[in-house]
Amino acid sequence: MERFQTLFLVAGLGFFCFAVFAMGIGSIGARGLDYDTVEEMAETVIPEFEELAATYPEQFQAAYGEAEANPKTFADALRSGRDVYVAEACWHCHSQFIRPVGNEYLRFGATATANEGYNELHMPVLYGTRRVGPDLSREAGKRPNGWHVAHFWEPMEVVPSSIMPSFSWLFQASGRFEVVNSRKETVGVFASEQEATQEMQKRNNRRYSIESGEGSKPFHVQDSYTERVVQRFADEEEARAHAEGLNTGLLADKPFSSKAEMVPNKKGLSLIAYIQFLGTWSGEVDENPAEPSED
Repeated sequence: MERFQTLFLVAGLGFFCFAVFAMGIGSIGARGLDYDTVEEMAETVIPEFEELAATYPEQFQAAYGEAEANPKTFADALRSGRDVYVAEACWHCHSQFIRPVGNEYLRFGATATANEGYNELHMPVLYGTRRVGPDLSREAGKRPNGWHVAHFWEPMEVVPSSIMPSFSWLFQASGRFEVVNSRKETVGVFASEQEATQEMQKRNNRRYSIESGEGSKPFHVQDSYTERVVQRFADEEEARAHAEGLNTGLLADKPFSSKAEMVPNKKGLSLIAYIQFLGTWSGEVDENPAEPSED
């Protein structure tokens, strides 16, 4: 028995080493091919990157050394964004390859083609490993910058069913302060904890808490609303005073509070720019393809 175990161990290690060697040879061979460089791809600056420069001028200037969204700063953002995408293992849950199996084209659009990965941003390719999140190979322009900012800060606030963690380290304090309304409101009273849980799952909202009422039941389901910015201030004391003023007259419920405004840092800006660029180089792609023939 020990002889078989040793044989299987040696065979497994041998196949592993062969796989690593084969993939390495393939990557070395691909490096000799002509492909689009980041500078060539960044010659046309996308509107979303220009919007980032206009929305976060101070952070943009600090990140890229210039206040203008031009091919130079765009190329810098694309390279940095791709590095962040790889380092944060975004590729582990989000693929950039629509496979011709399992009717993936019905969910993500036309099957991926070779020319879509024929550029420096796909060296090596980022085909992903699992279908935890949606495919991002043609994510460009599908959602506004503000959606991505909110998604990285608190994914469940924009996609309640998301299991993606918060990427708060992609943000920094802007030096300004916000007064926010984070009121919690009771949205239902049910006969049992099980019914309350089922109802909240039906609402597709993971942010809920169940509090027991008087006696063993009913249970009150409280839905946590998304924080809404009421007003912004340049001074922390002024923001705190404004929040306290809004809370005047409220007894136990004091939903208004002040906090530092958080904005994307260079990593955050670059990652948004990279995602907003994904797929733009592939030209026109049929997003409503006909069902593939069985011939």
